[in-house]
Amino acid sequence: MIQKWLHNNSASTKAYGFGDIEADTFWQIPSTAVLEELLSNDTLFTDIGSGDITISFDGVTDYDGISSPDHWNALVKYSNNPIDPDTGGLMLTPKFSPTGWHQQYFETEFETSTESSIHEKTWTNEEIGYSSLKFYKIVSDEEVECTDQTDIDANCIRTDLLWMPDHDFSIKSGFIAQKTVPSENLYVWAIGGDLAPEYGGVQAIFAEGGINMTYVDAKTRSGLDGVSSTMMHYSHPILGDGAGTNRIRFVVRHEAGFKHRLQAVFEIFIV
Repeated sequence: MIQKWLHNNSASTKAYGFGDIEADTFWQIPSTAVLEELLSNDTLFTDIGSGDITISFDGVTDYDGISSPDHWNALVKYSNNPIDPDTGGLMLTPKFSPTGWHQQYFETEFETSTESSIHEKTWTNEEIGYSSLKFYKIVSDEEVECTDQTDIDANCIRTDLLWMPDHDFSIKSGFIAQKTVPSENLYVWAIGGDLAPEYGGVQAIFAEGGINMTYVDAKTRSGLDGVSSTMMHYSHPILGDGAGTNRIRFVVRHEAGFKHRLQAVFEIFIV
């Protein structure tokens, strides 16, 4: 979520495509993608012009601009100060964590077409539980979820791993790796901020086009070294905890029932 709120000053509920905003309440804009949608919303433009909606940078008090154009400009610009509080300064200091945060590697492993194949544990060998797997097959030209391991072995052509920690974080870098090169084409996509369309949809695709792991040497890294443009949040302002932009999904497409072990590593900033 970005550090920007819509304040409904009217006596009636307002809605701009991302849930209701009750009268005299503040609603935090959940992502840059949602902000961009709002900027093209004629109804919101009219409501800001009439004073029904004003802008806040803290969810408590309104921006101190006097006129409605002041508030529209406050909505358009991404911050009210030179270092965007949404990024915590990370875009300006990409190799250092914000004050009070620290860096961490987080590793998860899984195998395509294989239930209960996740390795994601603490140093005391306890399950962490941030990741979950789903498997899909083609039925009547549509992808549907497989029902059991027998079904997966015979028909699975897509393996999804959803990684969703129980805290906010920002990505510094990340990569995928493998012990061996697959014998068949195997494509991997990495998707960030995997929200439902009505709440902004996918916020970023870190591996667009699909990385074919047959071109990646065994035990080498394929990934990105950079910083995400926004903090990735555990809580969504409408959906609540566990439905925020910190959801990262790996989509792996492969031959039916093909089994291949992959490692995903995130280098992140956390509190």
